[in-house]
Order: sequence, then C-alpha cells, then structure tokens
Amino acid sequence: MTITIEQTHRIDGDRMFATSTVRLPGAPFEKLFRLIFEESWDWWPHGRTTARTQNEKGSGRFVLRPMWLRSPAQVGIEMDTPETTGQPGSRRAVAKARFFGSFDGPGRYELEEVADGVVLRSVFEGVRRRGFLKLLPVASVLDIHLRAEAGTLQFPFPKGTGFVGLERRLDGGETP
Repeated sequence: MTITIEQTHRIDGDRMFATSTVRLPGAPFEKLFRLIFEESWDWWPHGRTTARTQNEKGSGRFVLRPMWLRSPAQVGIEMDTPETTGQPGSRRAVAKARFFGSFDGPGRYELEEVADGVVLRSVFEGVRRRGFLKLLPVASVLDIHLRAEAGTLQFPFPKGTGFVGLERRLDGGETP
C-alpha cells in the first residue's frame, strides 16, 4: 500500500485552519476505525501517546507527543464518540475533536470508505497556539504541524512522523 497525503491550510489572525487528507488504498475501514478512534496512537512514528482514557460510549482523550524527545510540544486530543453513517462500502465516521495542551481549539477526524480504500481527514478548525508555541510565528507552527502529520519534517526534527505510520501498521509492520 502506498498512501498519499494532501494538505490545505490558512491562517486567520492567530487561528490555524488546516486539513490533512490521507488516502489509504486497500485499507479496511474497520481496522482504521479502531486505530484512529479506539486505540492508542502508538502507530505514530517517533511519537508517544500518554494519558489515554476512553468512556463506554467511545469518546476518548489522550496526549500525543509527536516528536518525543525532540520537541516539548504536546498535542492533547479529546474526541467525541464517532458518528457513523452509510452502509458497508460507503461508510463515513466523524468525530468532533477539541485540542488542548500546546494547542487550543476545535477540530475533527473523519474516515470515509471509498471504492479503493479509506480516506482519513485530520482537521484544525481555528486552533490557537498555547504555551511556548505562542513565542513562535503562527506560520512556523502551522508548517511544523503539517509536516509532522505528513512525515516531512526537516532537521532537527525526525522525518517519517505522522500518518505514514498507519501505512506501516496496515502493512503488518510495527512503527518505531
């Protein structure tokens, strides 16, 4: 499987709007649903997930350190229970999200079953920087966020972070 990642973004004052669209050909919807909404994001290469909680209705909360030991950024993610619509072959699951920690604001995660696999969307909907990130230009923070999701960070950060870990996990491999 070879995934592709397309990204769009804009800045409005100090708020960041961004969408990462990850196409996963041949991926099973059920497996991706579990990896995104129900399990620890231990598939995120060079990262670490802590403080994971999940209630009986399926909503969850955790903190992702996307570049463990290379950056003090902490992406807290609180997801609502995903709402799933459609029939097998054309299902869609959407979970509203709230970011905390180094970021503050709304977002969402979407899975869409398409003819050749699954499309994942990770969305910032007006997220602001917090803590030490407020000391950095908003454009730089957004660029690092997008590159972390796409796995294209540059020195001194590690390459191969983010959603590329899903490809390795779905191909049966482990992630570092």
